[in-house]
Amino acid sequence: RYALARAARSLQEVSLPATLRLYERGLRWALAHRGIVMVQAVAVLILAVFAFGVFSKGVVFFPEDIPPSTVWAQVEAPTGTRADVTDRMVR
Repeated sequence: RYALARAARSLQEVSLPATLRLYERGLRWALAHRGIVMVQAVAVLILAVFAFGVFSKGVVFFPEDIPPSTVWAQVEAPTGTRADVTDRMVR
């Protein structure tokens, strides 16, 4: 019990204030350098799209080696759609 109280006090008196100071310093810098932050954000977005294109294997809904035993799909049709039309939509 005493160890938990010491840990909580340490967190509240040392770790949390240090984290808040670091966060405030970073936030003040980011607000003072908005252009740099925006350029970095756009660069990270472009890099992520590029990396996805290079390293992605595409979207695989059903792996070829594991056939699905059950498939659930939600299909919505306008109210009043005939049953045979709805049946054709889901096949």
